[in-house]
Amino acid sequence: MKVVKGHPSRRRCNVIAVNQPKSNAEESCDLDDGRCKQLLRALFPLTTSMRIFGLFFLTDDNSGRNKRSGQRSTTSLAFSGPGHVYAFVVLIAMWLNVIRLFSMFMPNPGPAPTILWRLVALTWTTMAAVVQTAYYRACTSRQMLSLLEFFSTIITPACFESVRRHVVILTILAWLKVVINSIFIGYVLFTTTNSPTDDLLAPITTLIIPRPSDVPIFKCVYAFVHLYVSVAAYLPIAFYIFVAYVFCHHFKEVNRKLRNSMKDTASFVENFESLRREHQMLSRYVSKADKFICLGSAAYVTVHVSTTICNLYNLIWAKDITISPIFALLTIFWIIASFLGLSAVSFGGIMVNNAAHKIYERIHDIDLTDLSSEEIGQVGIFLNRLGGEPIGFTVLRIFVIDRNTILTILGLFITYFLLVVQLAPPKSDSPATAAFSEMMTSTTADNSIGESAFFTSPALN
Repeated sequence: MKVVKGHPSRRRCNVIAVNQPKSNAEESCDLDDGRCKQLLRALFPLTTSMRIFGLFFLTDDNSGRNKRSGQRSTTSLAFSGPGHVYAFVVLIAMWLNVIRLFSMFMPNPGPAPTILWRLVALTWTTMAAVVQTAYYRACTSRQMLSLLEFFSTIITPACFESVRRHVVILTILAWLKVVINSIFIGYVLFTTTNSPTDDLLAPITTLIIPRPSDVPIFKCVYAFVHLYVSVAAYLPIAFYIFVAYVFCHHFKEVNRKLRNSMKDTASFVENFESLRREHQMLSRYVSKADKFICLGSAAYVTVHVSTTICNLYNLIWAKDITISPIFALLTIFWIIASFLGLSAVSFGGIMVNNAAHKIYERIHDIDLTDLSSEEIGQVGIFLNRLGGEPIGFTVLRIFVIDRNTILTILGLFITYFLLVVQLAPPKSDSPATAAFSEMMTSTTADNSIGESAFFTSPALN
């Protein structure tokens, strides 16, 4: 492993160039390494918040060595420590909570606005459980540890303070959304009766009729559960932005060095291959990180789009749901939170994709007249990589998040918003509703007369 140093006057957070095409950064660093400890200290506000709610833990050295050497554990379900056990318990509780919410639709799903409200609650809770699953799998399979170890090799000590500042800001913003959401839900839950938020206590309020004195206890339990759901929905986005920021910064560093080397043929010939391998190493770790990030991105994009449409429908047409000012504010907050979540996911993906491919056009400007056939081949390999499969974070490995993603999401919003505006629910005093009610009344009466005639007919006597 060789350190490529930039010019002293322009030296910033230098990137470590990896000269071995198949080097494993996770084998060169462990948790006892000084730079790894520095990185963990810089990430302390975010990782501690995630650790408290079962979203983050690191496997111990023995577990890591066994997995690297291919040895199997002696037990089918081996936990690396208390943090691993706690994260597993939280994960099971999250999915049991999702299963519990299906009882909201029994025995009576209710009118359309009520169904949409329940769908919003169910899909949002499912999104949090999916994200919790993605991060649990990343920590269990050492993907999280491998990513952090790689970051500790490419981030110089001078940059750790900058990383810490960014992490503190991201953590504060994530916790702000958690607190606001919890306050809104808690206020509506404890200050109203027979409101849509009572459905969140299912099956207590849907299949079981509790004593009025017991309802506040169930509300307190749900408020505690809702805190875990909110954290799982918002804090991973902060970690996602941090990962995107690190990759974007170091892609830009490689691009800067490539542009500087292009100004001098001798420097270009000497440094191009090592810089190309740096770029390829970053691209490989983007793909590795995407193994667990893609699942969360898919959950965020799918759920935020659908819940925004449902909340817009309820905000426009469901006056019986939004008649309470605080509940209307909660609906507006969820719309804004969904928009911000989509923006964060899109912004992080676009940053990485744009930084990885930005040097593509400059490579085309290279003068090949003074280069050997081997050097021209190296340039061709780099161009094929940049012009081939897109580099960046994906949505469930289906498509890469890039600039076109914003237009796609915007088109979905415009299309379904127009559809929501047109799908007004029928009014109770409208002629169509009155005719329908009259038809149902007459049909019921006819059926009653027919049944009476049938049971009093001579054939049955």
